[in-house]
Amino acid sequence: NNLGKSLIMRQHIGIPLIIFLLGFFWLPTSAHAVDYAALYKELSPSVVTIRTASVRDVARGNFKGSGVGSGFLVKDDLVMTAAHVVDGAHVIHISFKDGKRFQAEVISSIASSDVALLRMNKPHPEPVLVELGSDLDVAVGEPVFVIGAPFGIEYTLSIGHLSGKSTRSLMAGGAPVRLLQTDTAINPGNSGGPMFNQKGEVIGVVSFILTKSGGFNGVGFATSMETAHDALMNSSGFWAGFEGVLLTEDQARALNLPEVGILVQRVVSGSAAAASGLKAGTIPAKVGNQDLLLGGDVIMEINGLVCAEPHDFRELSEAARDTREDHGYAMRVMRRGQEKMLVAIAEAEFKPYVPSGAN
Repeated sequence: NNLGKSLIMRQHIGIPLIIFLLGFFWLPTSAHAVDYAALYKELSPSVVTIRTASVRDVARGNFKGSGVGSGFLVKDDLVMTAAHVVDGAHVIHISFKDGKRFQAEVISSIASSDVALLRMNKPHPEPVLVELGSDLDVAVGEPVFVIGAPFGIEYTLSIGHLSGKSTRSLMAGGAPVRLLQTDTAINPGNSGGPMFNQKGEVIGVVSFILTKSGGFNGVGFATSMETAHDALMNSSGFWAGFEGVLLTEDQARALNLPEVGILVQRVVSGSAAAASGLKAGTIPAKVGNQDLLLGGDVIMEINGLVCAEPHDFRELSEAARDTREDHGYAMRVMRRGQEKMLVAIAEAEFKPYVPSGAN
């Protein structure tokens, strides 16, 4: 009897255990791990290596250049990268995994968001374009990966996690710059390369690392794709015509301003902002812990909306989308202690960022 009871108990325990194990091993692959090998094979042809030569390099006969970075193809002749990769470049060479090489020129570069757009001298005959995604769909802790050329070693895959998200007071494209923090290994040469989510969509442009040793210490940053897109792809609109810093209350007091606003850092020549008479800063200074250019206008209001808090820029962006080309922006600015009113004409319709594949 005891033997029979023991066999029955083993049967009761054994059958559920077998069902559990079978169910575990039959789970979809995505529940176990991302197939990075397949993603790398699919996406690496869209990633480029960028080599730059400065005027000094060319003068010395070094036409291959001394600078190296990464980028990715967003159109058959357009490459997105980091602004500092091509800053001061006299010659820019772009190479693809298939061996094809092109020369390129900078058509837009936004220092405040550290993003740039390059146009190749001719389109790639068989382009593999990236899909643009959004970090809003990626939670902190989820895997991300980077493909680039650390130390010039081309098409290197680095895997890590999204460690955090933050917003800087610097402005580009009419909104504060959003940064993505990661523990993915990032080294010199990775700059400008794409940060991908698990679906293989680009959610960021690799920008910089925080380090004490000079090498990677586990804290890297990328500019969010939304920030990069609004800064570069809306270059004909008013928002891309200037770069500014959203001042804190302490900074405003230190500058003897009656209220907070946007301290203009740079104004793009030929833009609607420049045509309005908006003045850029010219005097380098450190206010608190932030390096600023002083002496420029401080924008207090745009179309009656106060430029005081980050949430105000959602209203400003929505207002920009509704502004017709024959209408404009009325700005109240502080210039050398005096209030002035400036008017900028809307050159083109504001185009909000829409990730690839979104309806």
